[in-house]
Amino acid sequence: MKKLLIPIPDFIPIIYLSENTIQNLSYISICLSMFIFSFGFYRFNKKKPHGIKLIILSGLLLINPVINLVSC
Repeated sequence: MKKLLIPIPDFIPIIYLSENTIQNLSYISICLSMFIFSFGFYRFNKKKPHGIKLIILSGLLLINPVINLVSC
């Protein structure tokens, strides 16, 4: 059997955050995704590369905050 390059930890720490912190991080992520969407839309309209990738990335950034805000 091959040895792994990275050792597997025995204990994985779990960080618990308060609801207020989760909401603040969700709002920051939403604002960041709106900025990335507008920048990607600008690049897409100017026919510059990676515009559509930035638009898709902004949509992926919205998945977790929306789940957090709906579940609170």
